[in-house]
Amino acid sequence: MSEDAQAIRDLHKLNADTLEKTAFMVLTATTASIGYILTQIKEEYWSSLIYFPMAALVLLGLSFICGSLYLYNQAERYDLNRRYIEAFQNPTRKLPLGGQLRELVKSNERKRLGQYMCFFLGALCYAVYVFLKIYIKGNT
Repeated sequence: MSEDAQAIRDLHKLNADTLEKTAFMVLTATTASIGYILTQIKEEYWSSLIYFPMAALVLLGLSFICGSLYLYNQAERYDLNRRYIEAFQNPTRKLPLGGQLRELVKSNERKRLGQYMCFFLGALCYAVYVFLKIYIKGNT
């Protein structure tokens, strides 16, 4: 294997490792955020403001689901990649596996993006709730 090919392989491994660590970090932050929001609104009375933390909880839940699916699909992608390499000598099996691998990569990218977007939108919803609550308390 040439040095360039080895460098490309090492960079790919580093990229995959970083994406997985980031997904775990966002999953952990999502779980902590859900717990925090639930403890903060448990004694809140029902008002129109309560919809902001409720939306935040839904978005954070979606973020958790997308992140879990991303990690699951990542493991499946590694297995499919292994089978692709094993079938490299058999051209009849290589093409269907290659198409499956491309589709799994596309699906995984959507899940990763969904995880990040839902997390940040959930955090934004809760931030709006906090700022509105401060504003209303300051004007009463």
